[in-house]
Amino acid sequence: MSLVKELSFYNLIEKNIIEIPIIQREYAQGRQIQKIKDIRQDFVEDLISHLKENKKLHLGFVYGRTDGDNKKLIQKNREVIENILGSVKSYANQFQFELNTSLKSPENNENSENKFIPLDGQQRLTTLYLLFWLIYLKSDSEENADWLNNFFYLNRKSAKDFSEAISKVENIKEIRKNLNSKKEIKVSTVLENMKFFLIKWKNDSTVRGMLVMLDDLYAKILELNVDCKNVDLKKIPIFFDYLDLNELDQSDELYVKMNARGKQLTDFEHFKAWLQEQLKNNNDKEQDVNKKENDKIWLENFWIKIDTDWLNYFWQEFDDDFSRLDDYYYNFIKHLGLIFNLENTSLYSKIRNTNLEKIEYISLKNYHLPNEQLFFNIDCLRFIEKVFTFLLDNEKKELCDSLLSEIYCAPFTNKGNKITDKFLKKAESVPSLWDVIYYKSFLDFVTDGQVSDEIEFKNWMRLTRNLIYNTQIQTPSDFYDALNQLDYLKIQSRSDVYQSILDVNFVRKFWDKNQFDEEKNKIPLLKEVEFSKIILSLENHEYFYGQINFLLEFSKDSEFKYNLDKFSFYSERASILFSGTIRNFKKNIPQFLIQRALLTFGDYFPENKSNFKLCLNDAGTLRTRNENWRLLFDDVEKNKNLLSLLKEIKTLKESEILKFLNERIKKFLKKENYTNWKYYFVKNPQIFIYCSEGAIRWFNQYNIRLLKGSTIVGYHNELRTFSFYIENRPIKLEEIKENLSTEKFQPFKNLNYLDDKNTAGHPGFQLSTFKFKDELYKLEVRFKLNANDLYEIKFFEYSEIQKKLSTSLLAVLNDFNFEEMIQEDKLYFCIDVCSKQLKQTLEEICSKLKELENNSIN
Repeated sequence: MSLVKELSFYNLIEKNIIEIPIIQREYAQGRQIQKIKDIRQDFVEDLISHLKENKKLHLGFVYGRTDGDNKKLIQKNREVIENILGSVKSYANQFQFELNTSLKSPENNENSENKFIPLDGQQRLTTLYLLFWLIYLKSDSEENADWLNNFFYLNRKSAKDFSEAISKVENIKEIRKNLNSKKEIKVSTVLENMKFFLIKWKNDSTVRGMLVMLDDLYAKILELNVDCKNVDLKKIPIFFDYLDLNELDQSDELYVKMNARGKQLTDFEHFKAWLQEQLKNNNDKEQDVNKKENDKIWLENFWIKIDTDWLNYFWQEFDDDFSRLDDYYYNFIKHLGLIFNLENTSLYSKIRNTNLEKIEYISLKNYHLPNEQLFFNIDCLRFIEKVFTFLLDNEKKELCDSLLSEIYCAPFTNKGNKITDKFLKKAESVPSLWDVIYYKSFLDFVTDGQVSDEIEFKNWMRLTRNLIYNTQIQTPSDFYDALNQLDYLKIQSRSDVYQSILDVNFVRKFWDKNQFDEEKNKIPLLKEVEFSKIILSLENHEYFYGQINFLLEFSKDSEFKYNLDKFSFYSERASILFSGTIRNFKKNIPQFLIQRALLTFGDYFPENKSNFKLCLNDAGTLRTRNENWRLLFDDVEKNKNLLSLLKEIKTLKESEILKFLNERIKKFLKKENYTNWKYYFVKNPQIFIYCSEGAIRWFNQYNIRLLKGSTIVGYHNELRTFSFYIENRPIKLEEIKENLSTEKFQPFKNLNYLDDKNTAGHPGFQLSTFKFKDELYKLEVRFKLNANDLYEIKFFEYSEIQKKLSTSLLAVLNDFNFEEMIQEDKLYFCIDVCSKQLKQTLEEICSKLKELENNSIN
């Protein structure tokens, strides 16, 4: 027998006092924030259009409990209280306290009134009361309307007083008179001008919300020209499914949990009410009588569970502010819908929230598919039920988390995260696309009850993890291609997922080809215990993320077979070398020791489109890894430098490797000089910091541009002049920020870099702000591109007006063989010097100019 009854609002309020309890939240459907305005507009439109057409409207479930002469409820609560008192008494006895307890049952009151106390549905019930009140007001009816007194707020005195005031017959007559006397006046204006209306009521958010809703309802009634005089309140076809929780035997704990979810009306509440109506309408159209009845009963149970058992599960596992519980709950259900509806790519961007901190309202119209089917159809809801059935099975859930402890772990997720916590925890509230697809992979296995095959479960989860997290998934199309590829893999795998991808007939439709081929290559090795141990450990390395093919290639012998000893050696060395400790080693600034040491073996920079990459250390995103070290790992020629480095570090420990790398760099710098382009990179880790995306543009060894981004059209630097700049600028940060020059470059006050853009740009650095006889002068230095080892030094004044230099200043320039030149009508003086002489020449020029400046002052 079903506990759910379909009930009209009039039937409920006529026979019960609807009492909004103290613990309930404020009335929020009248709020003026944009999201609520959008929701209210849709709801009001539905209500009034159904009213005008006399068309049935179903508003979902309303839960609550009915208080009155209920002996069963009294007895149940008596037993609970006695148990609590018994526990307190036992605790008191431990400390030799005497505690006398007795309970006196309440007297049976034959005249007790039935009170309906809503647990879920308060917002809708308030709106319906306002609608019925408004229709009665506009009907000009003089009939007895005792039901008007059957609704009030216990949680807010102002709201209670307001409700009582507008329900009094004498007040209704006066309101009606004033409202009918003026067309298109707001109901709120009339009410606020009534003698009974207290100004302080407007400080109550519930009263304010009720006034806003009354105005919107009235405006829509006028717009649709609804004749309220011909509306029979008793026959208004607005229904909901009513459930008395006394019959369900739910405790008050659920009541507290439901109301701790927050004061603001949630999207989830609207979604549930809307979906219940949609599914009920669909069920009414079902032709198959048996299916119709079975679905009806199943849906009743579904809606009960979504607000009882499943809500309770979220409540227990949730770790954020409880006022946001509905946001998490709704987000989880939406993602389950996205996972289930594989073919509907167009809905992805309309439904998925990417930030629970700033949620945008999702119109319920988005849940209609192009073929007029529901996104959340009954099959989808059955899938959601299967997911919750698994999650509520603690034994299975704990088994899965245990089996996945070395698969769903760092670096694929934060340490300590469990896959069964997905969407439940704050840190996991908005998973990435990769996370959602991997969760789908998990659900595919566990909802089919296959967890008992523990080996196949671990194989499935490991393989799909590596394929998912190493394939670019950025768009809705990628998302659904990945989901469909998972479905295909599931169908093909039967009981052996490894064997399925080795099958020559298996079609790789989406996964990254390199990763897919690597997984196939690893399968035979995974059957060997020692190989398997190393592979599984390597895949969980903080940088490798499941992609280790370069180490397999390093381990091949002369017959191109995988050698266990070589694999073990290179794997151990690479694991230490690419650990966070060495990759991210800092000494005031990041040192980029691996990169600088690799250059001592040769040019390791892998090519990437129009650029070459320095291989930065951040393991961050898939794209970051793919466009940095992985480029080198896959470059069979240039990764020989890495192979040489791994051989060199042999059995060194982590701290010893750091020392080795530093020593290797020092030896190189002693041996090489400025004529070798690699010298600049090895000497200056700041270059790697400047190239924030790790890209350089290589024209030749004498024309190397350092890119801030990935294109040369933006402002960028030149290798040699930038190196000089960072080696000779002040040490103190505040002096660097102000572009101050050091003492050796006085009388020029400033040293700053001249970046430039585009291929034709010519970056360099300048010494500026030298003042002599009221004129300002500067030196600009640029490396002469494509001219081997020469720098051009230009000296000129700031002024646009051509002026003749003083004899003394010309004398200094002549001492250094500066040549006078004119370019674009601008006079300047220049000389060329090699890299070895650059610093000394600049210092000597500055010294002479400083002497000249001092003489002029004296």
